[in-house]
Amino acid sequence: MKEIMTLDKGWILKKIESTDVLAIGQIDDMLTPGANAESQVFEVAKMPRQVQEVLIDYGVIENPNIRGNSEKCLWIDQTDWLYVRHFPYHPDDRKVEIHFKGLDTFVDIYLNGTKIGTHNDVYLPQSIDISGKLLQENQLVLHFRSTDRIISEI
Repeated sequence: MKEIMTLDKGWILKKIESTDVLAIGQIDDMLTPGANAESQVFEVAKMPRQVQEVLIDYGVIENPNIRGNSEKCLWIDQTDWLYVRHFPYHPDDRKVEIHFKGLDTFVDIYLNGTKIGTHNDVYLPQSIDISGKLLQENQLVLHFRSTDRIISEI
């Protein structure tokens, strides 16, 4: 029997130092709130939400689409961001896939500390077979890498 679990609520967002790979044991440490407003841990009301939208909701930035505000928000693309969601599952032998409708722009996908995929096109969906990889309690991490840093390396 086909079952669909929607993971659109219960996410948190956190700014982290740019890195190419997340270390398995460091993900929880990275979620410690920082000292300034932009490095706090933000609860995301509902996904999908861009980093800028979440930061506007919390009053960290002003809307970058309003004249004069975009330059104040350039730092957002100069660092990495984590979206994290914990969710329960009852492991069994069924085939399980996770579907993303589009992830913008350079993102690594981790399940329970293991990298299970990458994505780099907001307009293309992606499905990943995660059969046999789910536990009773799971952590899904989307590591959005700095677009400025990646583009400068090309």
